[in-house]
Amino acid sequence: MISLQAPPSVQSGGEVQLVVKLQAEGEVRNAVFGIAYDPARFKVVSVEEGAMLKQAGVESSFKYQVQDFEGRLNFNFAGKGDLRGAGEFARVTFRSADGQQGNSMMRLEAVSLTDP
Repeated sequence: MISLQAPPSVQSGGEVQLVVKLQAEGEVRNAVFGIAYDPARFKVVSVEEGAMLKQAGVESSFKYQVQDFEGRLNFNFAGKGDLRGAGEFARVTFRSADGQQGNSMMRLEAVSLTDP
């Protein structure tokens, strides 16, 4: 299972970190998913592997593609070994647009986790 963790509010023009969490019920060898966001309100600043991937000791390929114009961030993880347990899969830093107020959502899309 993949989930998103973010603070409840963001300052206009400020940065916010979104943590992507992975809860592996069994073994996970591949993960493909997207995060959709409002491109008028947010831009991706950086994307990093999470602690779970760094500490897993598994040879892997961690790739992502930012589509700021469309408001989409795609992830593709392929491991030569298995991920187990729970932890931080990735950390994404967004910058919010100046002068934007109101609510905005970020959501997971097209999640696919596969085992060996």
